[in-house]
Amino acid sequence: TPSQGTVQVQVTAGPYQKSSLEGRLTLAPEQRLTLTRLRLQHQAFTWENVGTLTVVRSPQGRLDLQRFALRNGRQEISARGILIPEGGMTADLHIQHVQILPYMRLLAPETGLVAGEATLHLSLHGTLAHPQGEGGLHLTSLRWQQHDLGEVHGQVQMRGTAVGVDLRWRDRKQELLHLSGEAHLGTR
Repeated sequence: TPSQGTVQVQVTAGPYQKSSLEGRLTLAPEQRLTLTRLRLQHQAFTWENVGTLTVVRSPQGRLDLQRFALRNGRQEISARGILIPEGGMTADLHIQHVQILPYMRLLAPETGLVAGEATLHLSLHGTLAHPQGEGGLHLTSLRWQQHDLGEVHGQVQMRGTAVGVDLRWRDRKQELLHLSGEAHLGTR
């Protein structure tokens, strides 16, 4: 019979105070971590899991994230994927209805703050050293200093360290800007 146990963690101090997780851990040839409750809190941001979060590690070392979903109001981040010991991977990431302004204030408070909502769907494959991916990006209800800025819709592609975009900024059905190009994120 496999060894089983429960896991409970509460963060009581620091920037992630009030964050917590609880679940079950099964140690057998196939190791399984099942989190029934995951709560991540940083300042005024609180994200909680939607359903059970399960990670399985096979005897060969393959990691399988079966379902990961966090929600904050109607904002949701979800992912699933597989990581193979030799470096291969497949993953799907979905970010839906995420409010841009609070995260801009947290990450770059000195910038001109843009409000709106972001949705991203990204499918990844390849290896960790050379990831490949494609997806869609949608920025809606964009506002800056009480001015409506319209919407941005487009496609994103990853090829190793190169990230390509094809984005269209529209305001009331009129295209204002079409941005298409590629940037290399590698270090030299």
